[in-house]
Order: sequence, then C-alpha cells, then structure tokens
Amino acid sequence: WRFATDGPVRYAPAVAGNVAYVGSDDGWIYALHIQDGSLLWRHRPGPEDRRIPGNDRIISAWPIRSGVLVDRGTVFATAGLYPEQGVFACALNATHGAVRWQQSLDVSPEGYLLSTDNLLIVPTGRASPIGLDRETGQFVRAFDTGGGTYAVASHGELFGGPGNQGSLAAL
Repeated sequence: WRFATDGPVRYAPAVAGNVAYVGSDDGWIYALHIQDGSLLWRHRPGPEDRRIPGNDRIISAWPIRSGVLVDRGTVFATAGLYPEQGVFACALNATHGAVRWQQSLDVSPEGYLLSTDNLLIVPTGRASPIGLDRETGQFVRAFDTGGGTYAVASHGELFGGPGNQGSLAAL
C-alpha cells in the first residue's frame, strides 16, 4: 500500500501494534493501519494550515521535523522550525489521537525523539538537546553537549555527541 501526504516525510515511521505513526512536512502527524495504509487519525500541532517555501517545496510553517515516538500508549512529536514563529511539542493518545498535552518550545527540534522513564528528550540538530517532563511537557533541563545530532537513551542515561568529531559523551 501507499499513503500520500502533502509534504516530504523526513523520518522513519514509528510502529506500535498494528499502527504506523509518521510526521510530514505538511504539518500533520498521521496514524495509519499497517495492513492497508488506511488513515486512522491525524493531528496538526501547529495553529493553522499555513504554507511556506522550504527546500524547494511548499511545506507547512510548522512541519514535523522530529521523528514521531510512540511509548506506553502515547505518541510524542514536535512541529515547527523557528521559535520566534512558534514551535510545539505534543503528546497524543496513540489510539485516537486526542491531545494529552501541548507545549511551546524555545528550540528548533530536529532529529529522532528519545525517552527515559521521566523525560522526553528533544534533539535540536547541532544545538544541545532538551528534556521535557513526559507527563506534562514542561521543560525540565537542557543537556550541555556543545551540540550534536547523535544520541541514545539507555537505562535512564543519555549519551550524545556531534557525530562528525568521533566523540560521545554521557549527558
């Protein structure tokens, strides 16, 4: 099967049970049935359906530029590029897409989201990732990495680094 969005899909889908969750540069998070690709629900974290030029395409002013993370019945994602224009993180019910929380961010999310028992870790491209409370979305902390695009969370610890310098640090 195939499913078309109105913008590029930049990150691999997250799969939980019989559902694939994916974000698109069109500004929507989609939940698709993995057997036939049918749409189960969709959610747009941005405030409206406004389009802008981006990478030689027309995209949402609030594209989904992080991977979608599914954990314990919750879908986490971010939308937006520039904090001054509005950037959002959200947590959605995995079954029907209802909003559990949505928060404004002061960073530009880019990369795959990570989680620990208590934190949602939001990568920010070459800047240091931040940690949000998984239950509320409230900012908890910034990780002082000096930037980096690679990170892994394991046993409650976060490891990351710039990748192109051959280094990795416990954060």
